[in-house]
Amino acid sequence: MKKLLYSLVLVLFGTTAIAQQNPVDFCYNLAELAEATAVARDKYISPDQSALAMIQGGVPAEIAIAMVDAVYFDGSALSPSEINEVVFQSCIEQQLST
Repeated sequence: MKKLLYSLVLVLFGTTAIAQQNPVDFCYNLAELAEATAVARDKYISPDQSALAMIQGGVPAEIAIAMVDAVYFDGSALSPSEINEVVFQSCIEQQLST
């Protein structure tokens, strides 16, 4: 899962508006999006519906797809709060290594 999260962080940093955020705010927002995606997963909303909702909400398609992959498949055994913690921690680690 960490490999996919690192990929997700790198994709997000390619988005200018997101890359300009404070790194802690960026990681917080990423973790919140991941947790919301996990809540949708646990309410039996399909991966396609989750990705579509994100895209319709303004999230770039590549980010929505990467988030769905991370939450629905790689993080399928984790609760929404666990997803939040893992994503935030991985994101901060990635920020510190760059």
